Amino acid sequence: MYILYAVSAGIAHRLAITTDGSVWSWGNGGRGKLGHGDQQHQLLPKKIEAFTGQRVVAVSAGSRHSIARIADGSVWSWGQGGWGRLGHGDEQSQLPKSQEALQRERGVEEQSETAAARAMSAGRERASTRSSVGRSSHRLSLGRD
Repeated sequence: MYILYAVSAGIAHRLAITTDGSVWSWGNGGRGKLGHGDQQHQLLPKKIEAFTGQRVVAVSAGSRHSIARIADGSVWSWGQGGWGRLGHGDEQSQLPKSQEALQRERGVEEQSETAAARAMSAGRERASTRSSVGRSSHRLSLGRD
């Protein structure tokens, strides 16, 4: 039995984190937003295997995409990439993948682990993250206005 830590509801899909840091998704699988490498609908929660061996601490379900924050502060996104909403520098649909732009920002102070995404949100057409590097705060919005 798994114990839920957090849940996020999108328009037609849901994400949940269990206390062991694994991520589960269910609902409409269109555009790959469930993170399973297909577009199959899931009537029951199914574990997202891309996060095996990592501890996810936050998730947010958008309308066509999803994002997750890992314990190390990295942010991952997946689903439909239109309008750059995934933050991977293209408009391709993706399996769960780390956002390289945020990794480069973190690289400045990665050894001290003070640079990490602190807050995030997936909306209908965009995703936003807020991070801190030292005493500076940065906001990155991905997608269209």
